[in-house]
Amino acid sequence: MKQFWVEGLVQPRGRGKKPAPVEPFSHAYWAETAAEALRSAEGDLKGGGWVEGPRVSLTSEAERMRAMGAPELPGMPAPKKTGKKQ
Repeated sequence: MKQFWVEGLVQPRGRGKKPAPVEPFSHAYWAETAAEALRSAEGDLKGGGWVEGPRVSLTSEAERMRAMGAPELPGMPAPKKTGKKQ
């Protein structure tokens, strides 16, 4: 089994006439295939729908950004760099 990350924007089912605000969705699922992980994620939507098609990958968005060397968000510490002492 592999760990798949399913990420995207979700429109939860609203109550009444007013639609619910769009929310980010990012969950990890243990599955054999990406399609199986996507089915599990759609079950967790509880009646909501995808605003954009979901992205299924083996790494999370945060891990991808760190690998690219992107700056950290404000309020979150940057990873500590280990180096040789001089």
